Amino acid sequence: MNSAAGVTDSGLAIVNSMPREEFVQKLFDSCHLPVLAWAENVEAARPYDTVESLLGRATGAVDGLSQEEVVAAHTGLTRIGAPIAGTDAEARWSRSESAGVGTETELLARLAAANEAYEERFGHVFLISATGLTGWDIVEAIRARLENDEAAETEQIKSELKKLTAIRLPKLLHELAEPGTSD
Repeated sequence: MNSAAGVTDSGLAIVNSMPREEFVQKLFDSCHLPVLAWAENVEAARPYDTVESLLGRATGAVDGLSQEEVVAAHTGLTRIGAPIAGTDAEARWSRSESAGVGTETELLARLAAANEAYEERFGHVFLISATGLTGWDIVEAIRARLENDEAAETEQIKSELKKLTAIRLPKLLHELAEPGTSD
């Protein structure tokens, strides 16, 4: 077993032994999913034998979210391209994941305009798993998703939430096993 897997397995043992309320809060804080039904679904399958089983349950449970619960996942989100405040793990992860956005003036202006159009159309901030994307990729994604109706956008957001969950849960496990090292 390599050391990264060992650390992740140690984190899995920690989440398996956490009190229910603490585990649910960790899910809320780390995955941008402050939805009780989702967290209870994930919590109900503890203890997990493998990281993969935790990831499978957590991402699979996203499919069961209602449109209202999907919108609730946007609570407290910072608009993509805006500075991310905070020093906790979630803020560090968000900064790291959106590091490819860039800082060029024209890009940020277009990103702000696209965000504004999206928020006007759908009533909440744009959610995307930004890992590996440039700011221009995100501008194009916003423009494309502006063509979605509510149902299609809800499904697209679920897809993005699954990506975020698959990225964030291993970071959570690593952070629990070795605090401050999961960026």
